[in-house]
Amino acid sequence: MSSKALTLKQEQFVMAWHETGNKSEAYRRAYHCESMSEATINNKAYELSLNGDIRARLGALQQASAERHNVTIAEVTKMHREAYQVAKEALNPHAMTAAASNLAKLHGLIVDKAKIETHVTAVSELSDEELDRRILELAEKAGLSDILNPQKSQQWSLSRGLPLPKEIDTAGGKTKIPLSEKTVKELANHG
Repeated sequence: MSSKALTLKQEQFVMAWHETGNKSEAYRRAYHCESMSEATINNKAYELSLNGDIRARLGALQQASAERHNVTIAEVTKMHREAYQVAKEALNPHAMTAAASNLAKLHGLIVDKAKIETHVTAVSELSDEELDRRILELAEKAGLSDILNPQKSQQWSLSRGLPLPKEIDTAGGKTKIPLSEKTVKELANHG
C-alpha cells in the first residue's frame, strides 16, 4: 500500500493520538469541533483512525518512540504482570483488572471497536429470481432446503395430498413471501 502525505490536520491528529492514546481527544486537538456533539467527535475520530495512511504514520511514531526509549513488548508485558501481582497482593481488584486489560490490549486480544457495515436491500427492489435465490439460501441455512427443493418439495406436497407451495411462510407465519411464477412452474414440472 502506498502512503500519501498526510494533511496538516491529519498529522496533528496522529501526533495527539500518539501522545494521549485517545482518538477522540486527538480529534479535539486537531480539528475545530466546538459545535460538535461528543458522539460526532467520537465517530469522526474513529473514521480517521481507520485511514491506512494515518495508521501507518502512528505505527512509525510508535516504533520510533519504542526504539528511542528502548522499550520492547516483552518489557511492557513484564511490567504489566508485575503490576498485576502487586495489585493482587494489595487486594486491589480494580488495579488487577486494569493490568490484565492492558496486557490483553498489548497482545491484541481486545480491540477497542470494530466497525460493522451492512447493506440492506428492500425486498421490493429484488427481482423475482434474486428473491427466490435468497429464499433458497436462507432455507438451506435453516435446514429447510428439502422443502424448497423442486423435486423433494413436489414429492413432499403430493405425498401428503397438498398443493405445491406458491408462497413461503417466514417469521413464524407472520409474513408470507410469494414465489415467482417461474419457481412455481419449476416446482410443478419436476417430479
